Amino acid sequence: GESVTKRLDASKACEARDAFAKATYASLFEWLVRRVNDRFSQLERTLEGTTSSSWTTSFAVLDIYGFETFETNSFEQLCINYANERLQQRFNEALFQTEQEEYAREEIDWTKVSFEDNQKCVDVIDGKAGKAAKHRNGVLALLDEQCAFPKSTDATFARACADALGKDDATEGNAFKTNKRDPESFFTIRHYAGDVTYDVSGFIAKNKDEVPESA
Repeated sequence: GESVTKRLDASKACEARDAFAKATYASLFEWLVRRVNDRFSQLERTLEGTTSSSWTTSFAVLDIYGFETFETNSFEQLCINYANERLQQRFNEALFQTEQEEYAREEIDWTKVSFEDNQKCVDVIDGKAGKAAKHRNGVLALLDEQCAFPKSTDATFARACADALGKDDATEGNAFKTNKRDPESFFTIRHYAGDVTYDVSGFIAKNKDEVPESA
């Protein structure tokens, strides 16, 4: 085959290397899941002829890191903590909200259990303008928006978050808090497990998942 050599400076070479490695890992993972599901389908078709029951198979992976807060918290911690917020929300719905609604319908005598609703935190992270009149773009939507701008930086992203989400940071229950000393480098999110201050350094680069032509 034909070989093409393109000279890059150190920073561009590192970006191309990282993007290529990430794309390779994602493709390998998708290939592995597809092979497992294909195998399940083959077994299902084989067994259908020997049993009267209907077979349904599924393959799922749940990898729970646990809530993270370190001296320096970056994009990885935001993603992990967001996943935990979603899991906590699902837990609240299944264990508290849904069960108690069922008790009420069946008129069961029980003591109502109160729980902390983390919807405001979820909205701050993944909210999208237009979902409802009160919703604004959340941190992730603002990050995607900034990544689409050629001249965006981590500082412009942090400022966009402060402008969109930090206006009401003094309001009780608001999950976003602007860093008053350095609003272009840090912001704080009030998670169900506690407040976490995020350092935005590298957010733009880490969120870009396209493989550049130079790779």
